[in-house]
Amino acid sequence: MLLRRAANVRGLALGECIHDSAKVRTQHLLNQRTTTRVSNDEFCQVLDAIEPPAPTKDLVGALR
Repeated sequence: MLLRRAANVRGLALGECIHDSAKVRTQHLLNQRTTTRVSNDEFCQVLDAIEPPAPTKDLVGALR
């Protein structure tokens, strides 16, 4: 049985091996639901959208 062999390789009881594997898989699944992956270009677009623009000469003058 494949699961029993995997448990033996890891030095775990079968139930413990299955529990650990299910826990890792569950965490991976939850991380996929809460993590958004974007390309470098998309990330730069987001940064450009939220970064405030540089002050203009008129704004600097008005603040003096």
